[in-house]
Amino acid sequence: MMESKHVFISYRQDGALNQQWAERIDARLNKQGFKVWRDVDGIQPGERWAHKIPPAIEQSFRCVTGRSHTCFFFSSPLKNMDYIS
Repeated sequence: MMESKHVFISYRQDGALNQQWAERIDARLNKQGFKVWRDVDGIQPGERWAHKIPPAIEQSFRCVTGRSHTCFFFSSPLKNMDYIS
């Protein structure tokens, strides 16, 4: 098993394809003995994601980022989106 640090998986939640991608990466990394941090496990409903994600990134030893074509066209302001639903 790897040391206690984890791999942080970042992806945009704009559809099933991104979610499936993150799940596949998560499963592969776990199978290889890596500890993984994803929002679906690391943030509970009602928690402020803005308080959870930065420490999770800082404590990771690697970050895996998935980007879809839609992430380049996203224009909604995020300043009021600090709770996960």
